Amino acid sequence: MAVYWAVQEHIKKLEIRDSNPWWRAGRAIKAAMPQAISIDNFMHTHSHDEHIVFMGNLGIAVCILEAERASSLRGDKDRDGKLNYDSIKESWHSTFVKMLLENAQAKATDTLFDNVSFITFNYDRCIELYLEKALQNYLLISEQEAQKAVNKLTVIHPYGQVGRLPWQPNGQVKFGAEPHSTELLEIAKQIRTFTERVEDEEMMARIHGLIAEAEQVIYLGFSYGTMNLELLTLPEKGKKKSLVLGTSIGISDANRFLISEEIQTSLGPEAVTFGKIDLPPTTCNELLRNYWRPIAR
Repeated sequence: MAVYWAVQEHIKKLEIRDSNPWWRAGRAIKAAMPQAISIDNFMHTHSHDEHIVFMGNLGIAVCILEAERASSLRGDKDRDGKLNYDSIKESWHSTFVKMLLENAQAKATDTLFDNVSFITFNYDRCIELYLEKALQNYLLISEQEAQKAVNKLTVIHPYGQVGRLPWQPNGQVKFGAEPHSTELLEIAKQIRTFTERVEDEEMMARIHGLIAEAEQVIYLGFSYGTMNLELLTLPEKGKKKSLVLGTSIGISDANRFLISEEIQTSLGPEAVTFGKIDLPPTTCNELLRNYWRPIAR
């Protein structure tokens, strides 16, 4: 019902009575999804159509928040909202935190994320939420201390996100929130199309700066889609990389070879020696476990 009232509220602001163009757009999106590489690709194709873009953003916001509500990261009601870490120990988030905290000191959280950044094409806030909860649990620090530490981590969402968590700067959207129509409209405004993100010069500069200066580049669960690789391609030569890894489960050998070439092009011809890009057919968690020592060096 939130979607219905969000559309009604939107057209009221536009002083339009006929909502049919928006509902037709919604039906068109649903019908085209079996053909689409992703919702992002479809919206890029129809970026000229304000009805498609609006309904697509609205649909993304609703679906992502529903997925957050169903996620095991939301917390166990029988455990006062705390995470059941045993049930999510096979997630890459769990292994990443083990690597992060291997030699950490509970009183030195200010520097935890000095050497790591995330560029995520997902709209959810799973990374931020899990890290906040995990730091509290392992380091035995307060909620406020954990949130302060995680707020120092650089996480860029090129496609936008379903709002910021309440403890983040300018944040007010709870994980798995069930927003009313006005809130849903505000959340949907934070979703971007490919065209919109490319036009955001400040964000693009931040992304390229992080990749250029990185000593290691690791692709987790990345589809290596053309649009996304285009966004990550450096306009100028970056620092030479000591390690370039990525998951490629379900990707054929022929495609894997071409993807390696495309990654090398995106990082710059001198940034990585050809043949030194490793794309094993593993899950995200397996990749981190199998390459723990090379990554941690």
